[in-house]
Amino acid sequence: MRSMAFKAALAAILVSTPLATAFAKEHHGTMREFSFQNSPSGGDKPDSPAPSDGYATGGQLRAILDDLQGDNARLMSDRHAKLITPAELRGLRGEEAMIRRTAIRDSARDGGKIPAGQYDRLMAEVNDLGMQIDHDAALH
Repeated sequence: MRSMAFKAALAAILVSTPLATAFAKEHHGTMREFSFQNSPSGGDKPDSPAPSDGYATGGQLRAILDDLQGDNARLMSDRHAKLITPAELRGLRGEEAMIRRTAIRDSARDGGKIPAGQYDRLMAEVNDLGMQIDHDAALH
């Protein structure tokens, strides 16, 4: 009886984990857009271009900078725990700085808004940076 209960619990976990991950990933961007659209930082201004105008909804720069801040905190924590070398830290911080400069430049160029395609590319770079941090920390 215990063996069957264990197998049932294990099967439930194995089935629900990918579904929960897919659900969270699908709704992660939606919640971020919702919170920035309703923020006083500009997402709910009447002169904000609609998403069909080629721009992501308001708060794109803040979303990128917040993600980069989280990556920077992970870098410092991993370095403190000696999970990454000083050379890896320099390289990853250089990538982080490049993404930050590009996001700020693109936002300033278009009056505080980042075109949707560029926003998607920048967020992909931020995600790649996070995966590289995970990879480098796992090697040590």
